[in-house]
Amino acid sequence: MSLKLPSTRRFVLMGLAFATIGGGLSIYLDGPWVIVVLFGLVMTMLLSAVLQKEHDLIVAIDEHTQAKQEYRAMVGQLPIGLFAIRGGKVLFTNENWTKSHGDEEGGLFERLNALDREQLVVALERAESDLLPFSMTLRANAIVGTVHYEAYGSPVTDSEGKLRHVLVFCVDVTPFVKAKNEVSRKHREVDEKNYQLNAALRQVERSLETMVVTMVRAVEVKDPYTAGHSSRVRQYSVWIGEQLGLSPYELRILSYGALIHDVGKIGIPDDILLKPSMLSPMEYEVIKLHTIHGANIVADIDFFRDCVPIVRWHHERLDGSGYPDALVGDDIPFLARVVAVTDVFDAMTSNRSYRQPVSCKEALEIMSQDVASGRLDAIAFDALRSVVAERGMIPQIDGEVDRRAA
Repeated sequence: MSLKLPSTRRFVLMGLAFATIGGGLSIYLDGPWVIVVLFGLVMTMLLSAVLQKEHDLIVAIDEHTQAKQEYRAMVGQLPIGLFAIRGGKVLFTNENWTKSHGDEEGGLFERLNALDREQLVVALERAESDLLPFSMTLRANAIVGTVHYEAYGSPVTDSEGKLRHVLVFCVDVTPFVKAKNEVSRKHREVDEKNYQLNAALRQVERSLETMVVTMVRAVEVKDPYTAGHSSRVRQYSVWIGEQLGLSPYELRILSYGALIHDVGKIGIPDDILLKPSMLSPMEYEVIKLHTIHGANIVADIDFFRDCVPIVRWHHERLDGSGYPDALVGDDIPFLARVVAVTDVFDAMTSNRSYRQPVSCKEALEIMSQDVASGRLDAIAFDALRSVVAERGMIPQIDGEVDRRAA
């Protein structure tokens, strides 16, 4: 609907018409012609202004109607569900949603999961009564299976703050939910595989540990005086590691390294290993080779490869007086220094073929001198003294020696 402005010809004719009417009135009233002309012009201008206002109004109505139609078309084509709801009734549903989901107004609510529908009703009632927005996940039944939606509701009010309706946006998130479920399923499969792998690794670890323990016992069978020595060194070392806050990885290496630290003695001749008297310098050099033998043995086993530094260097001393490589200070790995301390402590407090054990107090006093002279690690020694005072000493297998902390 539109209206054109009056043309110049129509404007003149209208002016003449008003002038004629004014002239008639002038004759009838016996007035001057000037007044008649002025009257015609004024009336023409007034009528033109009225017509212009009418035209502007009609144009504004046309533009508003067109904008409203465009807005409705745009809303109708939105790829989401748009609902105007009040009092539990659906007042509006956008066209595109209806077409793509085969929904009549209110059809979505009928297809919702019963529990979700109840929750939505409660949310809508609260939105209307308390003017509170809401968001929730909904599930609906469909021919293709369950459809998942994300719903967001917001109360719409008039200028006075009174509720007009609740505007609900609904987004179909089924593809994302399916993808998430698929990812979760894959994760569960991976977790199950990891569990099986870890179980297998634990079994391998137990088997390898059994093998190494067997080797350690084979060494200890050769020398009954050292029975239980490796297990005690292992326990003292782990206690120290826990006291110092070592990581699980470091504790694992420390535990196994301490257990197998003397495994190389299996390659030492019995007449030297079991000699009840002092060793000759040449025999002592043979004994020292057990660190190299042990390192060579475990280096070929992947599981124990990280333990090689402990096995090879647990007889090194910080001042360079140890063996087999005469390492100095920080060149000696810390875990090897820990085992060096626990090895010395257990050796001094245990029965040996060539001497009697000393008490815990005597052993700690002698070791403190080695710490002061720079042979043993002070941190590891202080931790040993602390754990022994707290937990006591580990008894020997034969129980012949009182190993309580004094």
